[in-house]
Amino acid sequence: MSLIFRLFKTDLRKLIINSPFIWLLTLASNLVLLFGYFLFRLVGLRLDLFLPATLWAIVFVTALVVILPVVYRDYRHGLVRLYALAGTHPFRYYLVRTVIGLLYLLAPVITLTLVLFFLLDLSSAAAILLFILLILKSLAIINLSIWIIGLTAPFSWQFFLVVIAPFIVPQLIAGIYLFRLMFDPAGVYPGAWIYWLISYIFILICGIWLSADFIWEEL
Repeated sequence: MSLIFRLFKTDLRKLIINSPFIWLLTLASNLVLLFGYFLFRLVGLRLDLFLPATLWAIVFVTALVVILPVVYRDYRHGLVRLYALAGTHPFRYYLVRTVIGLLYLLAPVITLTLVLFFLLDLSSAAAILLFILLILKSLAIINLSIWIIGLTAPFSWQFFLVVIAPFIVPQLIAGIYLFRLMFDPAGVYPGAWIYWLISYIFILICGIWLSADFIWEEL
């Protein structure tokens, strides 16, 4: 347990040190969103279709930029094997990495929500729902990334992208349709969509953490 606490404290220290990088990442993600928004308006494309795709692509790339170097470094330096030999449960390691990943993504997610709140003149309820959806999608991407890195770390970084693609496609499609609900002038959000998304993500996380035992011990 003390080993995990030390890992968490070290990651928090790195988070503070890397704060300029986080704000640079936040600025870049918001500039991409603004560029896509004004480009779609200029060209006359449907915002309710292309803007959601841009948003989820930004969240996906931002999550990968944050989590990939950290977890790959653990495998490259043999830290994961040392944690396993020290008796650390994979659940704790995955939990620390998930929390740190979400802390890294907190600034981009908040600012993306605020930008869309003003651009699209969203209601407060819609903005809160958007923030929750962004957090849940970030959570799913982070956990998928950690799990698949465990499978592909002995091979290559390119192999990671090949393996993660089938998992990300349904996430992207679901995200696009969920975000399109923001364009409903009546502000109606079918509850079934939200329950489905939350259930899917938590089932996904449970499956990842269960399979982590195999990765932890065999690789």
